[in-house]
Amino acid sequence: MTEVCQTSSPVSADPGEVMKIETQIMCMSFRPPLFDDKIFKDECMYCFKTPLDADGLFICLERFAGFCIDHVLIYCKRTARKAFLWYKQTKVLLTKSEEPEDKVTKLALGVEGGFSSGLQFRLVDEYAVIICPMFHIKVSLSRLPPKTQEVCQKIIDDEGVRRQEALEAGVSVWEGDERKNTLHLNLKQANNGKRIPPRGWKCEEEGCDLRENLWMNLTDGAIMCGRSQYVQEGVMSKGQNHARLHFDLTGYPLVVKLGTITKDDADVFSYDEDCSVRDPNLKKHLKHFGIDMDKAEKTEKSTLEMELDLNQKWEWEMCQEDGANLELAYGPGLTGIINIGSSCYISASLQLLLQIPDFVNIYGTEFEKHYLNVPILDSHTDFNCQTAKVFSSLLSGEFSKKDGICNGIKPTQFRKIVSRGNAEFSSMRQQDADEYLRYSMLLLLL
Repeated sequence: MTEVCQTSSPVSADPGEVMKIETQIMCMSFRPPLFDDKIFKDECMYCFKTPLDADGLFICLERFAGFCIDHVLIYCKRTARKAFLWYKQTKVLLTKSEEPEDKVTKLALGVEGGFSSGLQFRLVDEYAVIICPMFHIKVSLSRLPPKTQEVCQKIIDDEGVRRQEALEAGVSVWEGDERKNTLHLNLKQANNGKRIPPRGWKCEEEGCDLRENLWMNLTDGAIMCGRSQYVQEGVMSKGQNHARLHFDLTGYPLVVKLGTITKDDADVFSYDEDCSVRDPNLKKHLKHFGIDMDKAEKTEKSTLEMELDLNQKWEWEMCQEDGANLELAYGPGLTGIINIGSSCYISASLQLLLQIPDFVNIYGTEFEKHYLNVPILDSHTDFNCQTAKVFSSLLSGEFSKKDGICNGIKPTQFRKIVSRGNAEFSSMRQQDADEYLRYSMLLLLL
């Protein structure tokens, strides 16, 4: 659950300075993000600070690159760009009355009907516009010109580059395999005259009244509920797996999740291939049952979107060193690497390289020089920049503080850049650390 609000300068701010900044913004013009623009709002381009950091994140209103308060000054000096959307997130502990009211029906943890593990939070999002370096003066979005408000709202509504790239690739956060085209491109469909309405669906299995998590069989148009699965920690979606039972009875393999259909894609699963797939002929297959993809309205999250949400919210630290009485250590060089899904081999390799002085010097102490060699936005896909980002963050101590908000780093982009072009390391399966280290060394020599 996320709450959005606007922020303005505190009452103590000098009225003359506030008016000067507002006038300066009024004289600026910005274009809204285009379809192919990437919005870097997940974390700083140079380190792993996120909007949860005490000072928030600053997103350039011209290039849409995000920076923490430490690195935004470097960006301003290099580019002379000064206008930013300030984005701050705060975790607020839910009260008992705000927590999910699902009844506990079994003695279990983290399953349907069981107890929820971990504290429950809601996120409060704050936004304002600032002019660097006057960070203490925050201009409320309501005081901006309409066109500038539009630019800010586009950034606020955007999924963010990390989630956008994962969804575009169709990669499951657990398995890491991209969706492939189904084998059933020439699927034979029943001429039963069935037409599916645009809304108001219900599971057709006798005695089942579910109206969510519904899948339509692309052979005969049967609408059945899917299986129950995690949607967030301690909460599961409703489902009796009648769609699977229908396949077992008929052998009709392809199903599409109703509510996920858009003009470009939908959530399609193949039972005999046992995976999510792409259906290049989906538009034709849906039209057979009266569904127009161009007019379809998305009302439910796809399986991939739910997996991404779950992976972002899962408390991995609860699964590690269970029952051990460990003494926590903090400070430079003592930063933890958060598991991002079968990534132990990456963490082991990075911790080993962290003990080599030359690596520490080149990618830690002198990390900024790598960013000066490439355009700002290209650093997102540059091997040296992503390596420098990881090493400098591990060494800085900024992500290893007692009671710190952003302790530990998630080397998600580093993993993606190192593994591109390699089928094994591109998957989310566990790998051999020695092989990964050798492969990484080859990249350094290129």
